[in-house]
Amino acid sequence: AGLPPAASSLPPAPGRPEVRPPPPPPPEPTPGASAGGGRGAMEPIEGVELCGDETWFADAALRKSLLEDVRQAHSAEKLMVASPADEIARIVGPAAGGRVLGAGAVLRLGGSHQGGYGESDISYAYRQLSRALHPDKNPGIPEAQDAFKRLGEAAEELRQGLGECRRALQVLGATLRCAPSEDVLERPQGPLLAEASRLLACVLGSSGEGTLSDPALGRASAALLRSSLGGSCQPADLLNRWYNDSQLLDLFAGNSLRVAYDCCKKRFRAQFLCSLSRAADAEARRNDSCVRGSWHKVMAQFPEIGLWRELQEKLKARVWRHGAAAAGRRSRTSKWDDSAAESVASEWGQKWRSVTRDVLPRSQDTPDGKVPKAASDATDPELRKLCAALWRDVATWAEGEGDAQRHLSLFRADKPGSTTAEQDWAFLPATDLLLIVGEARLCCCGCCYCRNSNSNNSSNSNDNNNIMLTKTATRTKIETTTAITTTTITTILKNYKNDQQQQQQQFKI
Repeated sequence: AGLPPAASSLPPAPGRPEVRPPPPPPPEPTPGASAGGGRGAMEPIEGVELCGDETWFADAALRKSLLEDVRQAHSAEKLMVASPADEIARIVGPAAGGRVLGAGAVLRLGGSHQGGYGESDISYAYRQLSRALHPDKNPGIPEAQDAFKRLGEAAEELRQGLGECRRALQVLGATLRCAPSEDVLERPQGPLLAEASRLLACVLGSSGEGTLSDPALGRASAALLRSSLGGSCQPADLLNRWYNDSQLLDLFAGNSLRVAYDCCKKRFRAQFLCSLSRAADAEARRNDSCVRGSWHKVMAQFPEIGLWRELQEKLKARVWRHGAAAAGRRSRTSKWDDSAAESVASEWGQKWRSVTRDVLPRSQDTPDGKVPKAASDATDPELRKLCAALWRDVATWAEGEGDAQRHLSLFRADKPGSTTAEQDWAFLPATDLLLIVGEARLCCCGCCYCRNSNSNNSSNSNDNNNIMLTKTATRTKIETTTAITTTTITTILKNYKNDQQQQQQQFKI
């Protein structure tokens, strides 16, 4: 009650100008607003942590916050040592299950909950455990000597692995011409996966995916040079080193990248797996379905890729079905009858291919080599909602008749609770879905998507209908909200069916 009024509420002194209060601080950036690495604000998708090929690894602010999260995780975590008998049994006794624990498991280091570790973390864990497991303090436990020896070996293995991670990170930095700082090298696991993901994004963006043309590849290289995604590297030099030098591919087959993979969040791990799988496909397209022998080591290092590719094959079998030619019943009119082809799009495949075509713009070959303005990129809200709707449809099918519960676990968020398709997803493989559903139509260059200029020529397509579906005057609107529900999917397919019936009626007339 006796406090003087605030200075801002006092009237100005005679002869002095009024002093206005300072402007309010700018609002904090919303999470995910810069996840596109300078490509524009990402509209969040409800229930999805990471939607498609978001270039999170090119976002300096996000990368800095991830490093800070790792520091805080280690500063807040205290290693709780159990009784010596329990710890010894965990390392070399019956609790180990007859197997030798990995170095990280022995020292309780690694895993996505920590995000990485460094020299100080190894020393701290070794110091805490060695005090409890020293043989002189446990004369009555015969296995104490073996456990103490294994503890020292594990600490040395982690230190050697730490050096390998740092060297691998420096190799990637030299390739992309962006050297890592000392802060990054302190705990290099997370930054290593980020730079590996950046390298894959540059390779895929320069190589192109889907059905490509030479102008499209030129646009991809030009877009990479203009962006900060690839640092200051040249696309031609990068592709030459990736495809003709085994050093980079051998790095992906090494143990250091697997350690980095295990230390990162699930959404980043899932995106890395999908990019790595598509990189193998890109090499197979360049080399007449052949890949280098090191890819077998890569697949062995990341067996999760095999699980994802199994789901892809199931999905392809749902999009396409065998035609008359595959059954040996090719007719004289097969040139004009798409149903006589080797494979034709199923009813489900036709629906989603039609919706995808209406959302994606047609590719345009511009003489200046720039990406056409009509091309959709990873920030396009309509494209993101389409992919979310398609993924929920795929997930519902995969959990039922698709029998792919294990496969979907690669993308589920690490949250306890429901196991239905409506739960949260850590990552949504948008590019992979578009490439599968839009086969022979989709062109993807550097996170920019468009359909081929001749994708409307249905006389040579495999979509099992001889009527050229005319594109509507406006792009198909998926939904005005970010929540994609089963009702939305039903509406999309219902609109498609009505349009198809109207066009068939016009064709008959």
